[in-house]
Amino acid sequence: MNDNLIRAEFLQFVEFAATKISGGGCAQSVEDLLQQWRKEREYNSVVDDVRQGLADIAAGNGESIHDVISSIRSRLGERA
Repeated sequence: MNDNLIRAEFLQFVEFAATKISGGGCAQSVEDLLQQWRKEREYNSVVDDVRQGLADIAAGNGESIHDVISSIRSRLGERA
């Protein structure tokens, strides 16, 4: 990982930790804060992915579930 990315990620964590600590969060250690930060980042990433998927569908850039299942079955050699 590039030094600038590491620095940016570290600063994001420090900001997160400072906010949790000053807000009376329930962290008991730096490791606890790190785990909370990772969970929050993962959650936010999933939410962003879902939002992007919904935007893609609204823009007409999606496939029906029937087409997706048929494609998967075809790749697996099964009949639709």
